[in-house]
Amino acid sequence: RIHWEHTTRRVLTMEFVEGIKVTDVDGLRAAGVDGRWAARTLAQAYCEQVLRHGFFNADPHPGNILVEPREGDGPRLVLLDFGLTKELPPYFRKGVLAFVTSMRQRDAKSMASSLLGLGFETRDGKSEALEDLASYVLDLGGRVRENADTDKSFMDRVNELPEQIRENPVVRVPTHLVLLGRVLILLS
Repeated sequence: RIHWEHTTRRVLTMEFVEGIKVTDVDGLRAAGVDGRWAARTLAQAYCEQVLRHGFFNADPHPGNILVEPREGDGPRLVLLDFGLTKELPPYFRKGVLAFVTSMRQRDAKSMASSLLGLGFETRDGKSEALEDLASYVLDLGGRVRENADTDKSFMDRVNELPEQIRENPVVRVPTHLVLLGRVLILLS
């Protein structure tokens, strides 16, 4: 909870919560908390923030995510530090749904159209560069499905994505999507 009497325009004072870092697998196990529960609950919490509310905590590093073991009620996921949050534009959910549908259909052209709708811009306003990017993402996804990449080579490919974007004439990636991408990488 917020301690309003100690909060100003520049300082947010919140209650202290005891907990176990979400990455402390041994600590969670010792407290009787199922790590799969923690991962599933964290994923559900972020899906609800992003897809239902369009507003999310944009700094989910392990120091900001605790599990509070509680007797009787079961564990509780605790998100800390709301100094970096982001509100998504109203068109975001519809655009993401179109993008995911296109991706499931492995349709790079439709993915590119969805990216334009989400606010990506190319130098010439055309979608060809975004189609190239979509094809790259589809290839990356295919490698994951086939388990063709080790974790290291997968992360190498993910890290190549910004370079892929720079090589093509994509001149604008919406900041909210960059931040959301960072969140997804931290959560993974």
